[in-house]
Amino acid sequence: MTKAVLVGDIGGTKTLLRLVDADTHLTLREQRYDSKAYATFGAVIAAFLQQPGSAACAISAACFAVAGPVNRTEQASNVRTTNLPWFIESSTIAKQFNLARVVLLNDFEAVGYGITAVADDDLVVLQDRPRNLTKPKLVLGAGTGLGVCQLVPTSSGFSVLPSEGGHLDFAPNSEQEIRLWRHAEREFGHVSYERFISGPGLVDLFHFCISETPNTDVHQAAVELCLKSEDPAAAITAAYDKSEVARTAVDLFIKLYGAHTGNLALVNLPYGGVYIAGGIAPKMIELLQRGQFLANFRAKGRMTPLLEAMPVAVVMKPDVALLGTLVAAQA
Repeated sequence: MTKAVLVGDIGGTKTLLRLVDADTHLTLREQRYDSKAYATFGAVIAAFLQQPGSAACAISAACFAVAGPVNRTEQASNVRTTNLPWFIESSTIAKQFNLARVVLLNDFEAVGYGITAVADDDLVVLQDRPRNLTKPKLVLGAGTGLGVCQLVPTSSGFSVLPSEGGHLDFAPNSEQEIRLWRHAEREFGHVSYERFISGPGLVDLFHFCISETPNTDVHQAAVELCLKSEDPAAAITAAYDKSEVARTAVDLFIKLYGAHTGNLALVNLPYGGVYIAGGIAPKMIELLQRGQFLANFRAKGRMTPLLEAMPVAVVMKPDVALLGTLVAAQA
């Protein structure tokens, strides 16, 4: 019987489960599920393990990356997902599926572990500077939400520190951004960076840009082009060269993404590297390479020279969180 590790990446949109050979690290089986189609995470695992081939595996450990803050005690860990109505408890999963070890990680904590094992070939460099491995690393990325974590060097490698840095207060930095804050505050009350730097956030930016455009023909064309799509955020990005409103929204998204990355970089001075992960950045990599992201990353007044010295790269590996769960499961 094959000794295997069960790993998973649980997001607000999709859940990806993978069985990995514990010795060779080769993928044995994997399946993607619509997260919202299941009442509990346990139901997703059950569906996965009922598929042919799973019975031939002896699962030695399991590790799951979850979009939400993880609470840990000496006995167990649990998490209430941010964008799903799920409560996940490691002890319950272990008992339900007869697993000796179950580890729960914040989704960007898992990405952080993945960064320790990602290859240079999986990175696109935006700012080429030498990495100082004795200094912290910063990892953030927009997808369904905005995840943030830090990697701090220790005598045995890097310690991954999860955070909820995507929910920091949004700080307007121009007249346009003041109007944007007012627009969002009327709808949400509290306005965080995640309200804009995420897939749903890009759609909200698009709505804001429509509201700023008086031409009703432009409104109708924008709605037809983007908002009727199954994935409006992807449609808005794809319409960059076709729609002025889409271009304005995407440019604003990139500007805010760069600015907040710079904010976070000032907190822990990550001369070990700034890594932009998440599902959105690889899809707009050519736009990120044009310089607007870096310009706003660096635009910190007297602190600009600090930002200019930091290596910055986009993580192109889509399963970096699963790579991280395997690292953590076997730690």
